[in-house]
Amino acid sequence: MASLQTDNLFKLIKSLSKAEKRSFKLYSNRINHGEDTKFIKLFDILDKQLDYDETALLRKATEIKPAQLSNIKAHLYKSILSVLRLNNLNNDIDIALHQQIDYAKILYNRALYGQSLKILEKVKQQAKATSQQIILYEIIEIEKLIESQYITNSLHQRSEELAKESEQVAKNANNITYFSNFALKLYSFYLRTGYIRNKRDALYVENFFNTYKKELPTDPESFLDKLYYYQAHVWYHLILQDFVNVYRYSVSWINLFAQNPSLKYNHSDLYFKGYGNLLNSLYFIGKYKRFSKAIEKLQKFTQDKKLANTVNNKLLGFKYLYESLINKHFIQGSFREGIKLIPEIDEQMQELKYHIDINWQVTLHYKIACLYFGADEHRKALSHLNMIIQMEEESINKDIQSFARILALICYYELGDVDFLDYQVKSVYRFLLKQDDLYKVQKIIIKFLKTLPYLSPETTKEKINEHLKVFKKLQHDPFEKRPFLYLDIVSWLESKIQKRTVEEVIQEKWANSVKRIY
Repeated sequence: MASLQTDNLFKLIKSLSKAEKRSFKLYSNRINHGEDTKFIKLFDILDKQLDYDETALLRKATEIKPAQLSNIKAHLYKSILSVLRLNNLNNDIDIALHQQIDYAKILYNRALYGQSLKILEKVKQQAKATSQQIILYEIIEIEKLIESQYITNSLHQRSEELAKESEQVAKNANNITYFSNFALKLYSFYLRTGYIRNKRDALYVENFFNTYKKELPTDPESFLDKLYYYQAHVWYHLILQDFVNVYRYSVSWINLFAQNPSLKYNHSDLYFKGYGNLLNSLYFIGKYKRFSKAIEKLQKFTQDKKLANTVNNKLLGFKYLYESLINKHFIQGSFREGIKLIPEIDEQMQELKYHIDINWQVTLHYKIACLYFGADEHRKALSHLNMIIQMEEESINKDIQSFARILALICYYELGDVDFLDYQVKSVYRFLLKQDDLYKVQKIIIKFLKTLPYLSPETTKEKINEHLKVFKKLQHDPFEKRPFLYLDIVSWLESKIQKRTVEEVIQEKWANSVKRIY
């Protein structure tokens, strides 16, 4: 599951389905002559490689000289994209609309103004129906250009209509830009800083949010205005760890698609992300019945035949569905049952390995480690935690890096590896200091783990009880509850006191919560 540094052409070829590879071969055979045999040979070699190996490639393709490779790769890359563009005309509304716009421009260049306008009018209605404001603006600008050349008796009336339409579309596009920037800046802030850690963080994000919100040009009106507006509020409340309001705005996000059902296929990426946030908020606020129903709806959408069969949709469906399925096992304490998901996850990860970003890999490794930890399989948990710890990329989520190290310390303790625990405690302490992430909960955990192996059996239970009370209190501190989102330290301490497994402790909590519901 490690990040792969690969060639762009290689990654593109590996993203192709069998049907797409077949289409490319048919296309290549139609245009095959002379120099083109080299790019077909290149395609076949790269298709069979498991990892990109340029030396092996040149050894097999003796007809390709090293100096030619760059140009042949560029030719092959463009040829594959041309085939994919044709194949995706029925799956991607943007591609389909742009093709029609291209046709209209070709007709305009041939002075066939009436035919060009006829195509543009049809495309304009499709753009309006699918809320493609930016494309709509482009269409109207071309219409204005044509009308200035194509003189008819209705020119005055038509020019007035186009001017008004252009002004309205420009206003809509401008609003969408403001709202999308609002959402993007909040999301960027979340990725960069994660959850708030202190009052200074909270004040900073509140000021940022309120200042930008005041500068918005209007209340959200269009579908995309509203969507980006809800997105911005989701990221804002997520940063503040206000999961009730994350849920509230995620519901508004999903309901927006319910009011415009066809758009969930045209904007499937945003629909998937909305469900991802909805499920995470339900998980954190403990609305388990709604959580289970939401998983069912998401699963149903991933299997919807109207959903375009793209790698992106497959990736997003896998990401949000499996993250939620794992969370469901965390809720119920069914860790051993959850481990059965891992072969399915590995299979999907292998299929999508050239497309999964580093942060999702890290998140998945951490969740799998937690499944193994809950099932008392600490060595397997450590193997996944060490994959995270050994990654040094700057873009990796710092929260997960920190708590992967802390959970690893607990695994070493459980395995009785006291000497290595001593060494790792110092290493983790230095890492957290460097990340400016050494807050009260982390300090207490590290100090506790440092002394725990050396306590007498009589003292151990007493110390665990003391720390359990402290952690239960800190769970409700708005600036200290962040660690508990990543690590259920309370259930682990309770398992030590009760001399039971973590799985048994959480299963009992789940059973009691179900009794309260019913």
